[in-house]
Amino acid sequence: MRLIISIILASVGVLSAAHAQSGASYVFQQQSTDGKGFLQQPATQAGLVIRNACASDSAVRGRTYLVKSSNIYWGLSTECVRVIINHRAIDASPIPTYLGIQVIGFYDTPQTTSIILRRTGTFMRDGKALPQYDDKTFSSDVLGQDAWDELHTTGTLQSVDDIAGRWHGTPKDGIHNSWDDRYWFRTGRAYDAQLSMRNKTLDNRLIRFTPYPADGSPQDGPVGFNVNRRGAHAVVIRLFSPSNADYGQSFALVYESDPAKVATLVNSQIVLAGYGFWHWFQPN
Repeated sequence: MRLIISIILASVGVLSAAHAQSGASYVFQQQSTDGKGFLQQPATQAGLVIRNACASDSAVRGRTYLVKSSNIYWGLSTECVRVIINHRAIDASPIPTYLGIQVIGFYDTPQTTSIILRRTGTFMRDGKALPQYDDKTFSSDVLGQDAWDELHTTGTLQSVDDIAGRWHGTPKDGIHNSWDDRYWFRTGRAYDAQLSMRNKTLDNRLIRFTPYPADGSPQDGPVGFNVNRRGAHAVVIRLFSPSNADYGQSFALVYESDPAKVATLVNSQIVLAGYGFWHWFQPN
């Protein structure tokens, strides 16, 4: 069962730690499922595996906390979570495609790392398999976020290749080229108004996957990836795929359980509005 409280904040700092702890007794089963149950969720449903989150078998055996799009989840105590996606097919003949992922870390101080690029699975270009793309990290003086965004606005594929290597491509046996949807990979700013921290790292990932039939189940479990906070006070996770517009969603995780400290990380006008539900994660 998911031990979470849903709290409407009416003003900055009015929520006491004692109130938060007492609220943890409320259980919302409709927002939690086991691994098998997760695969029966609608296509494109996203979930968080928190306890033993980054263990190899946790995506199937762990409890999955269903993500409500555009929420901010705060008080996350674990350093690493696993995000999983229910990749059911929405048509009769699913073909390989890709999941685009953006993880934006928010920090108090400037970071030496500006851009991180990752790619999983075989991707093609001009009928040939692209070389394996090992994780690449770029400092701001080599590839800053503004420069990255400009490359994906008015730049060319060759100009991206020259700096970042041959990252963009089409999943093997698929039809969707990530370069054709390059606007998705520009720095997401949807949460900048909520989060008071201005220092960010941008982690973009491509994962090849094949949607599984609606009457079946994926042999290797749901598509998933790990998110390690690496010192960030908060992270924003964006998901998208050209195979289904319903993949387009985002949410934020705040790694601070003290309400007073949360109030310093989140801009007061958002807290004062009191319209959004905030969730206190209990890892047990």
